[in-house]
Amino acid sequence: MTIPMDLPLGEQCVQFLWAVLTGVAMGLLYALCRHFGRRGHGFFWDLLFSILALALGIACFLLVCRGWPRLYHLFGIALGAWCIRRILRQVSRHHRSTHE
Repeated sequence: MTIPMDLPLGEQCVQFLWAVLTGVAMGLLYALCRHFGRRGHGFFWDLLFSILALALGIACFLLVCRGWPRLYHLFGIALGAWCIRRILRQVSRHHRSTHE
């Protein structure tokens, strides 16, 4: 079995964008689980996030990347999660400052 090395640049860009969207979905899922975890049963919400994020990551690698994950896919997932966390943090700060 050989790893396909000659992916066209357009396909690599599409795969990277899907990885970023997967990271955004994981970031939103984390924020949601964190919100509900504050009310109690934190371990349950951490476990649920871990299972769902793992399933989402595997689905991304199998469906979008055709089973051949590359380093830029991991960077895309990390970038998407980082961006959505920054956006949610800014929205939260703005929301708190307008209600005080």
